[in-house]
Amino acid sequence: MGVYGLWDILEENKIGTTRSLKDLRNETLAVDLAPWICQSEAVGSTSSNVETYIRNLISRVVKLIRGGVKLVFVIDGKPPLLKQQTIANRSNTRFSKKRGFSRITCSRNELDARLKKCCEVLEYLGIPCLKADGEAEATCAALNLNRNVDACITNDSDVFLYGARKVYKNITFNKQEATVDCYEMKNIWTKLKLNRDSFIAMALLTGCDYTVDGKHGVPGVGKVKALKLLNLWQGKNTLQALRDWKTKPKPEIPCKLLHCTVCKHLGTKNKHFKGSCDDCGRDCANGKDTFNECNCPWHLHKNESIEDEIWLKAQQVDGFPPEEIIQEFKKPRNVKEIPRAHAPCLDGLMKCLQWTPDFIMKIVLPLLTYRALSLKEKSFVEFIGIEKMRILNRREIYDVKWLVLVRGYGEHVSPEPRQLVKAAYPDVVKKFSEDLEKKRNVSKIQNASSGSKEMTDFFKQKKRKFVPDKGNTLDNQSADDDENNNLAKELGSSSSVIDDNDVIYVQ
Repeated sequence: MGVYGLWDILEENKIGTTRSLKDLRNETLAVDLAPWICQSEAVGSTSSNVETYIRNLISRVVKLIRGGVKLVFVIDGKPPLLKQQTIANRSNTRFSKKRGFSRITCSRNELDARLKKCCEVLEYLGIPCLKADGEAEATCAALNLNRNVDACITNDSDVFLYGARKVYKNITFNKQEATVDCYEMKNIWTKLKLNRDSFIAMALLTGCDYTVDGKHGVPGVGKVKALKLLNLWQGKNTLQALRDWKTKPKPEIPCKLLHCTVCKHLGTKNKHFKGSCDDCGRDCANGKDTFNECNCPWHLHKNESIEDEIWLKAQQVDGFPPEEIIQEFKKPRNVKEIPRAHAPCLDGLMKCLQWTPDFIMKIVLPLLTYRALSLKEKSFVEFIGIEKMRILNRREIYDVKWLVLVRGYGEHVSPEPRQLVKAAYPDVVKKFSEDLEKKRNVSKIQNASSGSKEMTDFFKQKKRKFVPDKGNTLDNQSADDDENNNLAKELGSSSSVIDDNDVIYVQ
């Protein structure tokens, strides 16, 4: 989840931008793996023999790599003690209820088993995978903060609190184009004047994964009030301002006196009926409810001291603000060296998954052909030639024939981008284009010299509308119908009688 209400604030203020997959080309992205597994688990498995989360993982990896994106996956390590209750609640909701258990446990055995299986699959695919010292999103943010990667892919909003600069979420793949929502800290600062410390303060006020129940921070404080307070503190050190609350004296809050239900000023409706309101001078006896600004001490204090209001509510939380949560977000992270990507191991992948070879090759072959074209890797597939050129999703595509060198899979034809094939085999593409042009020229010559011009010449003739003679009488109408029927047969009509309203063209 991350920070309660943070994604809503960013979406309401239109901070995010939608980008195409081609905009991510040549970027290196750190991926928080756990949310991908949870999304697949929420959808459910479509087959008892195929794990949905693994199939979806391979599909996403292949599409991103073919889009020119470099991936580094990060999995959770040992969770902080502050997150134990949150983990117990999520584990109970995600797995225990589904299988009929009501026991709450703080272990993440089921999720960890899926993460371990996915790491094995990624290793056999040649994709690097790291295990974080704590939270995966913290390591992703550290990689991004130290510029080891260009951005993070995660749905946890607390990645900003750990120092991430650019975050991608909501990756969508469709037939036309893949898109992703992008959030950058520089845009957040430009529009909202919020920084990393501001987000940490919001997490303490509204709630995050490290608060008592993983949701609520200060009772009665939501995203609206928290944002008002942060706007009031622009230019201040927000975390130090929260720390100063521990020694802040109790503010003097004026008592709220009776206000008129009509004009909202001091006094009562009956009093204003006997005499007009002292502030607005109106007779409120039969008036409709209206909103008028009141300048009484209570309203002035309410409008100007949102800080005092939240401070009073924060006194209900012991030890607010909790210093251990602040240090969890602020402490430096040891960033491990990112392993390099390597060639896939299909034999190990088949043993790991226990799927049919045909099914594995169906979902992995696009990765092998991409590596063959971009890296000239010939360990798994061998280029044979170009079958034809066509348009697929508004792009020029070559249908390329491959010889798969794994377990006698045989020949296979796959659609590949024209530019990628041209960069890998320029001579083959040049010869294919020349041969294609020759075929087109020969076809034009054959069409020009052919004698099948009857239909074309027919429509080039001057056409006239056939209209029955209006002077026909009932006596000769049958003769005209016979003539019309004969004419219809000559023109290929399927009806035996032609109405007066039918339009027929003759030479």
